Amino acid sequence: MKILSGVFKTLVLLVALTLCQPLFADSTNAESGSLKLPAIFGDNMVLQQQQPVPIWGWAAPGAKVTVNFDGQSASTHADKQGRWLVKLKKLDATFLPQTLVVESGETKSFTNILVGEVWLCSGQSNMEKPIGNQPGQKPCFNAPEELAAGHYPDIRLFKVEKELSATPLDNLKKFRTWRACDSNALETTKFSAAGYFFGREIHTNLNVPVGLIESSWGCTRIEPWTPPVGFESVHSLARLATPPSITGKIPNTTPMVIYNAMIAPIAGFAIRGALWYQGESNLMGTNDDYLTYADKMKALVGGWRAIWHEGDFPFRPDCALQILQRKSPARPLPRLVAGILDHPIPRRAHHQKHRHGRHHRSRQRFERHPSARQTGRRPSPGPPRAQKYLRRRRRRVGPRFQAHENRRQQSRSSI
Repeated sequence: MKILSGVFKTLVLLVALTLCQPLFADSTNAESGSLKLPAIFGDNMVLQQQQPVPIWGWAAPGAKVTVNFDGQSASTHADKQGRWLVKLKKLDATFLPQTLVVESGETKSFTNILVGEVWLCSGQSNMEKPIGNQPGQKPCFNAPEELAAGHYPDIRLFKVEKELSATPLDNLKKFRTWRACDSNALETTKFSAAGYFFGREIHTNLNVPVGLIESSWGCTRIEPWTPPVGFESVHSLARLATPPSITGKIPNTTPMVIYNAMIAPIAGFAIRGALWYQGESNLMGTNDDYLTYADKMKALVGGWRAIWHEGDFPFRPDCALQILQRKSPARPLPRLVAGILDHPIPRRAHHQKHRHGRHHRSRQRFERHPSARQTGRRPSPGPPRAQKYLRRRRRRVGPRFQAHENRRQQSRSSI
């Protein structure tokens, strides 16, 4: 009898679980199909002015989704995977806080939203460096005064925390949500000093709200930040577009793994442009890695522009060109990089010829010297500044320039 009683109880339990299973399944589906937006959207954010603004997220498959903001209303239906996207028309900059409302069976509201200029700030340690103290880095000059004066409620800060992924993520895993800029926000989030000073400058000069999104990681190379479409667009780097097979811990030097976790989830959020402060990890070694950096920069810029679907938005590198010029001053690499980055080309990056076909304009430099104008002849040994200039040019051009100088010396001695 005890055995039969135990069997009967087991059967009753199995029947109960079978009957309840649909209830649990429905609950799970309802949770997965509930209205949700990416982490980049939140209270206190800034939306980009004067260009279409994408708003996207997830809902139940086929559900209608309506987005309301600043008198605009846009509707769509979620696809079979529950994804949806609408685009707001161009917005005018405003300091007046507004509310973004998204409805799909339920309602999600984001408050205290401004419209102005939005910039992405990315790169390695020079971009990651905050105003105050950080292990391994000195604080900025006048850090206490800068932090105390950092009260700008119309500058908003969002920070993406460090994360790696072997595949592109739909949403951020670690982040610091949007906050109005003040000394406490700058210090607690350790927000990028370069990004903050840039944002403060355009906020002051343009008199519009500014949103800054920091996604940086010290000592990282450029390859982990680059999307597959970027590598595919550069023939010499196409081999890097294939995701590597990774088992165990993911190295942060692996191509695309930082992009997958820290850029892909925010790609599409309307921005004016990107700041890029990186280059040392690729260019400061003793190998010839710097010779391919122009191609890698082209892949990064082209890839980001492709996934953002905003056309050729401004992309401002701070240190990459400088290092390229120091490593290979005679090569015209910066011309290529500057052309694709919409970045001013420093004069010394040009490989120029003067009107007689000789390289570099050295003759013009001498002719502008006072003694040359007074005597009609170029100075014999030249002042220390001219001698330093010649030594620098010899290092840059080598034997060809030296032969040219020898001919000049011979012609001068025969006068």
